[in-house]
Amino acid sequence: MQPTCERNSASGSATLLCMHKFTTEAAQSIRRAIETGELHRAIELHCRFFPPARVTHIHDTDENDLREFLHTPLPIFSFCTDEELRELRLRLDTAICLGARPESALMPDAGFSWDHPMSLKAAAQNFFNAIGAHRNISGWLKSGLVETARILNSSDGPCSACLQAAHEYELHQLPNLPLHNCENLNTIGCRCVICPSRIKGLTQQWK
Repeated sequence: MQPTCERNSASGSATLLCMHKFTTEAAQSIRRAIETGELHRAIELHCRFFPPARVTHIHDTDENDLREFLHTPLPIFSFCTDEELRELRLRLDTAICLGARPESALMPDAGFSWDHPMSLKAAAQNFFNAIGAHRNISGWLKSGLVETARILNSSDGPCSACLQAAHEYELHQLPNLPLHNCENLNTIGCRCVICPSRIKGLTQQWK
């Protein structure tokens, strides 16, 4: 499957039209594979459209990533309908496979409307924040090695709620990320992260 190019007679450049058709074809093919549960097919298309020689920074995507994006509980989006949340998941899954900026996949169009206080940029930030936190905590609980974890704030203007939450927790006491009371939740999204702070067998605690 190769992109087709049409030359723009006014500018003499085929680049923009070529990339538009290429991206549209890629997006449609990958989305169909994800919708039908053929996640291996989506990854195959991801690698075909973006071979390592062209794009190297997105080749850490695998089927487990796509599955997590589709099925991880997302209580922060409880205001969405089931249909809206499913579309959000599908679009962001497709964006990851395309190596596109996540918020670009959420631009409203004929098949997607968004009428909520949370901006689309914040929705993308909160989506990946929630999935990353869920993945980390699940892995730490499964390994049994991490005893406590710490919430860390962003370095550029965390809100008062995030500052208050930034301390050490037992794993079962960690608040959900993104923080539901983050003052930036609807504008740029909560940017707090979690990291291990005490690991079994290590005498030095991480700060």
